Amino acid sequence: MRELPKWALAAAAVAVVAGGGAWVAGTGAQAPRPAGMAGPAVAQVAVIPDAQSLWPRAVHRVPRTLPEGGQVVPRLLLDSTTLLFTAESSFERADALLTYDLASGRVTRLADIPVPEGSTVFASDFAAGDGEVVWWTARKGREGALVEIWRVPVSGGTAEVALSMTARDRSGYPTALAVADKKIVYSLGAGGVYRGTRLVPGTEGRYLLNWPWIGSPGPRPHGDGSFASVRNLRTGQTREAATAAAGKIVACGFTKCLHAAEQGRSSTLVAADGSSTPLPIVAGGVPRRLLKDRFLATAAPEAGRRRPVLWDVDRGVAGALGPAKGPAEPFEGAWAMPDGRTVGLKLDKEWVIVDLEAIS
Repeated sequence: MRELPKWALAAAAVAVVAGGGAWVAGTGAQAPRPAGMAGPAVAQVAVIPDAQSLWPRAVHRVPRTLPEGGQVVPRLLLDSTTLLFTAESSFERADALLTYDLASGRVTRLADIPVPEGSTVFASDFAAGDGEVVWWTARKGREGALVEIWRVPVSGGTAEVALSMTARDRSGYPTALAVADKKIVYSLGAGGVYRGTRLVPGTEGRYLLNWPWIGSPGPRPHGDGSFASVRNLRTGQTREAATAAAGKIVACGFTKCLHAAEQGRSSTLVAADGSSTPLPIVAGGVPRRLLKDRFLATAAPEAGRRRPVLWDVDRGVAGALGPAKGPAEPFEGAWAMPDGRTVGLKLDKEWVIVDLEAIS
């Protein structure tokens, strides 16, 4: 069975932003409901400004196909000018690992990506650190699936298996990877954070968010937001989400969570100390991450349509990443890649890539 990368699955699953008032971008005011939504018919919602005009240093455009053929699938940013991506010759089958220079457009091939015989999960959850790129695959084994974690130097070379384990079911699949202190770190679907083959003490039932942050509950396709409780393995800092009085948790970061009131008609940002800030964001019901403790990739209503946007909850601004779509049009939202730094949106002929670290 072929599986989409988790960030791509989430992008495909982004729900229509819930009914109710929508924010007029740039004003911080509550806008009237578009015609067709609950409540009286009123004027159109203001147009959300383009993300590239708001954050020109952070937004980049990358072709969806290589000149020699093959689909480009962004994986993460290695630095401010280098995008790591894979090339696919067929649906979800990554054959090669490459980099794209965001300034010059130069493409560099780093390595072939092995596709073991009997593969059930193709290369997933790419991560980079300490001069290495890592990912995992799964294939049929004697007593379940054989999960293999691969590594290759970021400068290029031959991919090799760094770790292998048997998974009797999906609970034995990795949920996220990282490279820290020359060791591969990962969490499993059943919970627990591992460094190499050893469980990190005190991480039972926890999941890797972005190293060194771990938390629970882990990634969920439905229900309340993930990572309501987090801990920094290096500093010991913790954050517990507020109680249900603030509303359903729809996104959490390292030190705060975004809560949506009933029916998603308003949102509140709640910090670790319990202080709260009302936000002009109408949050949908799909669990998301509060990236860099500050950004939310979601959808926003615009004149009866919906547009993929990136919200900066600290500054109270939103930037449109792509065109608005009507109710009958297929909608694919932007989503975060596993590094927590990179946001991508797939358009007809190109990718929109946002480097969150380039937004001041």
